[in-house]
Amino acid sequence: MSDIIISNTEFLRADVLQASLWANPEQPGDDVTLYAELSLDARASALKRSADGRLSKRLTLTVSVVAHDDDEEGIERMRAQVTLSGGSQTVGREGASDEEIDRHLAVNTVAALYATARTYLEFNTSMMPIKRFTLPAIDPYRVVDGRD
Repeated sequence: MSDIIISNTEFLRADVLQASLWANPEQPGDDVTLYAELSLDARASALKRSADGRLSKRLTLTVSVVAHDDDEEGIERMRAQVTLSGGSQTVGREGASDEEIDRHLAVNTVAALYATARTYLEFNTSMMPIKRFTLPAIDPYRVVDGRD
């Protein structure tokens, strides 16, 4: 058991701030392979230090997706957008700079919020004509490093 590493980072919560879903009622999409155009927008707060030494970060993540088939017309089958807010905290890591901890918390928060968005969309699209839609995997490091 000693080689198992458990992070001292705690994900605080995920709140859905806004969600919209649309499915093409004329094109139900049964047995159609869908191709998704995915965009992410991550907006983070500054790193905060509490009186007890915990470091925390909040982040808002917007996941937008348009799914279409690959025929010549590229019929749009579904559009969805979900905006979530959440945060992570840690007691700090010996030898780590604030910049490293800030990135660590942002990456963990993006990963947790994206997983929440994925579950949210899977559940809600399962009741739509297109059937269940699963978001593709992402690299949360690239999302964090690419944000402004």
